[in-house]
Amino acid sequence: MIRRCVTPRRIIDALLSGKPVDGDSLSVTPAGRQDVFAALSDLADALELPDGSPAQGTAQFNRLNRSLESLDQQLTHLSSVRASVGSRLQAAAVVADAHAGSKLQIQQALSQVQDLDYAEASTRLAQNMTGLQAAQEAFSRLANLSLFNFLR
Repeated sequence: MIRRCVTPRRIIDALLSGKPVDGDSLSVTPAGRQDVFAALSDLADALELPDGSPAQGTAQFNRLNRSLESLDQQLTHLSSVRASVGSRLQAAAVVADAHAGSKLQIQQALSQVQDLDYAEASTRLAQNMTGLQAAQEAFSRLANLSLFNFLR
């Protein structure tokens, strides 16, 4: 009896023959991980099997199916790793761009401080101080005025 089981990740073909007897058991375990090169080697070996009896044809068919399934799993794994690496590279590029912008702002501020003309800065400070003192004096005179003082 051939039974096909479909799981979310793979299709399993099993060939069972004979009548079940008490004490018989069947266990299915997942195949171990196989690297891409081993999967390609298995596929090449399966393609080189000679055509012959129906049993050899079935063995070759099963081996080709296993090899193709293994390659499919490897491609899925490579795609997920590639997507993960791509998202990490994108995040790193965003951080690098932000860092470059911050670095430019810091360099501009440093340049303004280092390139300060002290004579011009002291002249501007004196002008601003004089303007501030004049504004304070005018405010104090206006604050002391009342309506009666203004009408006199």
